[in-house]
Amino acid sequence: MRIGLVSREVAGVRGGGIGTYVVEAGVALRAAGHEVWLVTEAPARGEPGADVLTPGVAFDRVVLTAPRGERWLCAPEAMAFSHAAFDALEGAGVAFDYVEFPDFGAAGFVAIARRAHGGALRDALLGVALHAPTRECLWANDQEHVATPRERAVEALEDETIRRASHVWSPSTRLRELVCTRLGLATGRVPVIRYPMRFPDGVPPAPRPRASLAELRFAFFGRIETRKGVPALVEAFRRLPELRIDLFGRDTPTSPRGASLRAWLERDLPPNVAIHDPLPRERMLARLADTDVCILPSPWENWPNACLEAMGARRVVLGGRDGGMGEMIEVGRSGFVVDGRDPEDIVRVIRDELGANLARLDAIGEAARARALELSDGVRFAARLTEAIAARRAERRGASVAPRSVTIAVPWGGEPVELVRRTVDSARAEGPVVVVRGPRASTSGGDWPPGVREVVAERGDRAGLRAAALALVDSGWLVLVEPGDALTPGHAAAVAGADGELVAVEARLAARGGEATIANALPFSAELALTRDTFGGGPLAFDAAFLRARAIVPDPQLDRFVDWALAMDVLRVGGRLAVVPRLLARLDPDAPSRRGEPGWQPLLAELARLATAHAPPGLDARAVGVVAALIRGYAAGAVLAPLGRRAWSFVDSESTENPTRITAAAFRVVRRLLRVPLVRPLARRLLAFAFRAHGGTSSR
Repeated sequence: MRIGLVSREVAGVRGGGIGTYVVEAGVALRAAGHEVWLVTEAPARGEPGADVLTPGVAFDRVVLTAPRGERWLCAPEAMAFSHAAFDALEGAGVAFDYVEFPDFGAAGFVAIARRAHGGALRDALLGVALHAPTRECLWANDQEHVATPRERAVEALEDETIRRASHVWSPSTRLRELVCTRLGLATGRVPVIRYPMRFPDGVPPAPRPRASLAELRFAFFGRIETRKGVPALVEAFRRLPELRIDLFGRDTPTSPRGASLRAWLERDLPPNVAIHDPLPRERMLARLADTDVCILPSPWENWPNACLEAMGARRVVLGGRDGGMGEMIEVGRSGFVVDGRDPEDIVRVIRDELGANLARLDAIGEAARARALELSDGVRFAARLTEAIAARRAERRGASVAPRSVTIAVPWGGEPVELVRRTVDSARAEGPVVVVRGPRASTSGGDWPPGVREVVAERGDRAGLRAAALALVDSGWLVLVEPGDALTPGHAAAVAGADGELVAVEARLAARGGEATIANALPFSAELALTRDTFGGGPLAFDAAFLRARAIVPDPQLDRFVDWALAMDVLRVGGRLAVVPRLLARLDPDAPSRRGEPGWQPLLAELARLATAHAPPGLDARAVGVVAALIRGYAAGAVLAPLGRRAWSFVDSESTENPTRITAAAFRVVRRLLRVPLVRPLARRLLAFAFRAHGGTSSR
């Protein structure tokens, strides 16, 4: 088979666990006789990588993605690489049998969506290897309360990529259960395939038996991160003052406030615990040889390389039981397992289980290496993956959808007629066009080209214009295009074959100097839907029959968010959103919805209406966390941010994605204000008043 492995991370260039898997998988699959291509980002200046990226080392061909010189409005890094990877695969000039993407970062989002809406990469089975989705990482790190809008957007992209992939596999049963339960996937369709890994032959001997625990040399290797169990490990050794442990790893922003965990721990670090910077691989392996016991107490982790490497080096490992290490380690034979969230359990296992086996440390180390070699066998990996691919090729997802008719409506509420004419001209080649004129619109533009008709709405507000447009269409798709915006060729065809009741497409924002900006559509996320137009800045397409059958109509109390509410209503009653990641529209900055933000009071009122009247089930608009998410991204929200822990993601994160583009200077002022004791209670009163005025109640 010709196999394409797509990943930004590649061991020896950048990244860790996923990058190691990609190189090891390339070696194992080539040894099994497959032709393996790597698609990755070119190394930045100063990055290593010349050896591993040389064809013939781990891969037959290496394709470096080319940047497109565009900026995506949501999840920019993920979207940029996903588009670039798709371009590279399309431009490779060969047909792939199987293309695999990692879950983390949603590298496969564009390719998998373009396959569903347009048949791209038709000959290839498109698969996703589970490593650690962003949602599970945030959960394991106790960081869901400080997740930024950018991280939420990547979550949505990753989830949609996994759902739509033709083939998904997992290295561990526990990771499969977590992801399948959350996304509603059948576990039987997600095989468990262990990652391959090679181990050096010249490893040190196993630890010799000892007379007491105090003689043992303990170490931790890995990121200084909450999901690695570091806080519980430090607390455990506080209760074991007679023992000492050294921690080696890169710091992460996973403290309770989303800042440096190392700094958080070093405020009160016991004298028998030392935290060190990460070591280069050669020095790390040497230090591993001087270690008797590796403690890797992750509360949850997928299939960590650090554990396998330690076991492969004949070290005794104490690993977290709730995750992949619980499947790697045979308790008492090739290691021990602990509850990585409970310091007392770590203490118990060290004193009782490890202490009772001091005379068997050498046997445990030998059994650990044998177990690591068995689990990481490259021949077995290649055979299992090949079998799974063969089983899926005949039953691909993404069956063709019967095309529906497309009607394009241009609501004209009073904008200059020149804007309307530009939009009409762009839409005529895409299908029937209707200009829905409000009472305030000029009557001087009525001489429309052939195939374009005009109707007059009873009301000229945005909701009234949309209601009149919906009344004209009984079936098929209705595309709503703002005056001044333009559809690009192929828009109607892409919409006609979409497999949902709502379609969002990518659009190019008019350049105002600098790089072009892409208003990219995202899969639906309820929390993001309350903070930004995640359905895409371009024209939305609605299934007219679906709306009519369920009596979904534009909300007359909304103006800026009327299309937003229609889309949420579709999803609230079980409709599906089809996202087409392809540039199918150009947006005009003078269109009504982009002329500028209204005052914050009506904006907050509309958002409150959106949350209370149109949000899907499961969202409680009275909860402080949701309220903070609802107002996040808007200037008024900065003052109200102290109301919930989740709101720290607004105060502490960059403002580049916020619709109002709050400047860094404004953020500094806000942070200073939040340190004033009187501001917090005042902010609580402001929020309670605002939501009582709009029919809601505050939970605090």
